[in-house]
Amino acid sequence: MKRVKLFEDFIFEKGKKPQSVKQKVKGLNKKIKKAFKKKEDLVDKTKELDAAQKDGEAEPSDKLQKLLIKSQIKSADIDAKKTQTKQQELVLKAKVKTAKEAEKAKKELAKESLIIEAEETYNDYPAAAKKNAQKAIDWKEKYGRDEVDAGTPVGWARAHQLAKGENLSADTVGRMSAFNRHRKNSKISAEYKETPWKDKGYVAWLIWGGDEGVDWAIKKMEEIKA
Repeated sequence: MKRVKLFEDFIFEKGKKPQSVKQKVKGLNKKIKKAFKKKEDLVDKTKELDAAQKDGEAEPSDKLQKLLIKSQIKSADIDAKKTQTKQQELVLKAKVKTAKEAEKAKKELAKESLIIEAEETYNDYPAAAKKNAQKAIDWKEKYGRDEVDAGTPVGWARAHQLAKGENLSADTVGRMSAFNRHRKNSKISAEYKETPWKDKGYVAWLIWGGDEGVDWAIKKMEEIKA
C-alpha cells in the first residue's frame, strides 16, 4: 500500500510560529498513517470472512458484515486522501511563504550592495563578532534547518558577511545596532543547555554578531551620527 512521505525538506524561517507549521505537518502525517492502518485492518477482516465462507463456517450475518466493512474501507480511504490534500496544501503555503521571504531578502541585499558602492563602509568589527556568526553558520551546516530553524534569509546573509569580514554600509550597521532590542533573548535558555543550536533567540543573536557585534554596531552608529 502506498505510504505518504512526511514533508520535512523545506526551510522554516523565523517568523510566525514556524515550529507550529512543522508540528501540523507531522500531526497530519500521523492521521494519514492511522487511516491507512485502519484500512489495512479492515481488508484483513474481509479476508477472514472470505476464508470462513470458503470453509463453510460463515454466519448468515457475515454478508452484511462484509458490506459494512467495505463501506468502512471506502470511508478510511477518503479520510486518508482528504488529509493528504490538506497536508500538501499546508506544505505548498509554507514553500510560497519561504520563496517570498527569499525574494524580499534578495532585493534588500541588492539595495545594500548599491549603498555600499556609493558611501563609506566599515569592517572594523571585532574578531569575536566574526566567530559568533561563524558558529551559527557551522551549526546550520552540521545540523540542518530542521534543528537550526532560527533566522531569516536576511539574517543569515548578514552572518555570512560578518564571518567573511566584509564591508558593511551605515544602513547595515544601523540594523545591527537596532537588533539590540533582542538582547533579552540572547542567553541560552535552560532547556537548550545541551543543544544550544536549537535555541532560536540565542542563534539569531549570534547571526547578528552576538554581544561583540551588536555592541560594536551601537558604538559605530554613535560615531557615524556624530
